[in-house]
Amino acid sequence: MRGWPLFRRGLVVFAAGAIITVLTFVSARSLGGFYVISLAPVSYGLIDMARGLRRPLSERRPWLFAAPPFGTNPDGSVSSPEPGWHPDPMMNQAVQRWYDGQTWTEDTRKAPAQA
Repeated sequence: MRGWPLFRRGLVVFAAGAIITVLTFVSARSLGGFYVISLAPVSYGLIDMARGLRRPLSERRPWLFAAPPFGTNPDGSVSSPEPGWHPDPMMNQAVQRWYDGQTWTEDTRKAPAQA
């Protein structure tokens, strides 16, 4: 698991640890006794959130969140490209994305080395 799913999982684990800590603190104050500081879930949550944000830019998938290109192909033309591997319109030229004739798919590969 990487990226935003890892960040979201870290956020949930962190929140669970924080809620456990707050609830036990409130009950200890009102009823007396000890409270539990949930360091493990809080720590693991913070670590997962940090790891989720530390992905290299080349591995992020901005097309899931960004609007599609304005009807242009990677080469700037407005005609529909042939189905196949083309330079990624949303990332860099080191990555190719599959065009199935209607839409750009999530399938990517490294661009072949240019001679």
